[in-house]
Amino acid sequence: MTEFDSYQEKVRGFMNPKVLESSADTFLNALMGLSGEVGEMQDAVKKAWFHDGELDLEKLDKEAGDVLFYITLYCISRNRQLADI
Repeated sequence: MTEFDSYQEKVRGFMNPKVLESSADTFLNALMGLSGEVGEMQDAVKKAWFHDGELDLEKLDKEAGDVLFYITLYCISRNRQLADI
C-alpha cells in the first residue's frame, strides 16, 4: 500500500458513511469543499496583497492540506486512486 493509498483510506474514514453511499453526493461534497478551501486561500492572499497585511503562510499550508483532502474525496467519488491522477 502506497502513502497515497493510506491517505485515501484515512479520508474515507473521516467521511459520513451516508455520503459515501452515493457517488453523486461524494462528488458534490468534494467539489464544493474544494471550491471553499481554494477560496479561503485566495482570500488570505487578497487580504495580504491589497490590504497591506502579512501573508500567513501557516494558514495557507493548512488550507493546502484541506485542498488535498477534497481532491482525494473527488478521487473516491470517481472510484479512482489518488496516485493515478
